[in-house]
Amino acid sequence: MPNTAELDKWYGGELHDELHLPMDMLVGFINKLDAASFRSRLLEAQTQVHGSQPLFVFDNHDNARSWDRYGDGVHNAEIAKVIATLLLTSRATALLYQGRRSGRRPRFPTASRM
Repeated sequence: MPNTAELDKWYGGELHDELHLPMDMLVGFINKLDAASFRSRLLEAQTQVHGSQPLFVFDNHDNARSWDRYGDGVHNAEIAKVIATLLLTSRATALLYQGRRSGRRPRFPTASRM
């Protein structure tokens, strides 16, 4: 979704006659650790979808995990806690991608594993 107005169409706008929980990746895929950007997207999701329940997603199978996208290589664990706090304390439904809850790192296939 390019913006919250487009996401609102997936909910069905004021009629709420479409999907109940379309994945909102606008918050979780900002891909820079910036409080103002997070605040703006959280506020949009909570006020511009006609009262629908947002579903925030920070990870999926198409993108690098949030640990790698937001991490700086030094403070990754602390940054992951900030991301988890954003995800789990917002008024949205949270979707934890497999392995996220345990901090499991992604494994990519190597020639020997294929």
